Amino acid sequence: QNKLLFARSTNFGETFELKDFTDKVQFPRGTAGHMVVTDRKYVYLFFIPFDSQRVAQERAYIMRSSNHGETFDSAHVINNIKIKAGSRHSIVAKGDTIVFVQIVDSYTNNIVVSKNGGKTWKKVKTIKERKTEILWSRNIAISEKALHMVFMRASRKYPGGETFYRRSFNLGKSWKSEKLLTDRDGNSSFDAVISASQKGELYVAWRE
Repeated sequence: QNKLLFARSTNFGETFELKDFTDKVQFPRGTAGHMVVTDRKYVYLFFIPFDSQRVAQERAYIMRSSNHGETFDSAHVINNIKIKAGSRHSIVAKGDTIVFVQIVDSYTNNIVVSKNGGKTWKKVKTIKERKTEILWSRNIAISEKALHMVFMRASRKYPGGETFYRRSFNLGKSWKSEKLLTDRDGNSSFDAVISASQKGELYVAWRE
């Protein structure tokens, strides 16, 4: 129940090798919020530890592997970043560069970047909506030239909630004009996810 486990396959899912990182991270109460991100060079494992009362802590850690998940470096805390319990965070990586979306509240999120494999982090942008608008499902993807984000906005103009897309060419410091992806037919739009190829192809899915 309190173990941090990781499995990898090097033969297209034919077989899996199980690894136990419980001793390495040394959080006896266990961890939560796990995410695995990878590119052609590294594998990153993201997690949030529990405290002594089995409540998720307000900080997150990341571990990096440079040998396809065979071994991982020591865990590094995403410094100076407060993690909002229960939020759906999004994280992507390209080489030594990692981009993390910190959910502050329903109106605000921060773009936080590490350029040294997760050892140190810097907030590069705060995206803040008007109090009359609410954001959900902020998910990101990274391609060779850009950072991509999809999200759901609910407001007086979009009472049911619609899915939007925006992109950045400088790792989130500034963003191009957003685009409406859904059809404004009155149905609510939720849980948008996005994937990007290095050629610039984008794939977005959501539910209504």
